[in-house]
Amino acid sequence: MIAACILPQKRESAERSRSKRIHAWFKQKLFRTLKTQHYVITRLSVKLMDAPQ
Repeated sequence: MIAACILPQKRESAERSRSKRIHAWFKQKLFRTLKTQHYVITRLSVKLMDAPQ
């Protein structure tokens, strides 16, 4: 009886922690991608500004 009450909570918390981990990983990946894109765009704009008109 008690085990039946504990098991669903354990499984739920495990799924929640897994989704949290996936969310954190996704956010990190997105942030890194945005940073890279920002870096590339900055470099391109600097090159364009430095180029003789």
